[in-house]
Amino acid sequence: MCCLPALLTDASGAQVEAVGRFGFHLGMAVQYHNDLSDLWPAEQLSRSRYGDVRRRKITPTVAACLESGHRDSGRLAAFYQGDGEPAEEGPAAVADLIDRCGGRAWTRERNRAHLRLALRSLQEADPPPAVYRDAVTLAGIDLVGDTEPPPTR
Repeated sequence: MCCLPALLTDASGAQVEAVGRFGFHLGMAVQYHNDLSDLWPAEQLSRSRYGDVRRRKITPTVAACLESGHRDSGRLAAFYQGDGEPAEEGPAAVADLIDRCGGRAWTRERNRAHLRLALRSLQEADPPPAVYRDAVTLAGIDLVGDTEPPPTR
């Protein structure tokens, strides 16, 4: 979907591919952000917390924790092998287990890595500086480290 505007211009094949990679990595970053927000929201959200935990959905965050070898990963696995609605205090305890197994740090790093890759891909697409700034702003991305905007043409 991200490629459509580039396809409607005189963009080269390499530019269209770069825009596609931008969309992919931005989508992945958003998904990791959503996983973090579901378990550890920065502020009270109107939506229900712990939705994935309540459904016992094995997200990439949970999968990484289950594979981590952390001493608490067995307790986490036991929860996900269960069924039914967890007790009211259960989801918060599961979020704590996920955090102790390294899930929060792992998910933050994956989020940041995909944001860096999205910005790098956008740079490779070589859009005009105003388009670059608009895309970054619309995506809600903070520029970090080596992902400065391309030079003015």
